[in-house]
Amino acid sequence: YKGPGVASVSRAESVGRLAQCGHLYHLQCLVAMYNNGNKDGSLQCPTCKTIYGVKTGNQPPGKMEYHVIPHSLPGHPDCKTIRIIYNLPPGIQ
Repeated sequence: YKGPGVASVSRAESVGRLAQCGHLYHLQCLVAMYNNGNKDGSLQCPTCKTIYGVKTGNQPPGKMEYHVIPHSLPGHPDCKTIRIIYNLPPGIQ
């Protein structure tokens, strides 16, 4: 078996070791975790929460921009302001 983040699999015991964190799981458990996961090609170790692959959500397509404005807000005299703009296509929530 070769999947995201699986470094090695021992056929005799059917145990796989996750590449980054080194935690061991039965091969069938790794396959079940992957198949029951987010369907985005990622896998998350249930012991230490290390993420393998790129974990994505179900957010709509769009763009986020930010700009640092050199003005402070009330109560924060020595800070700058960050302006965040979200550009999302119209749709139903």
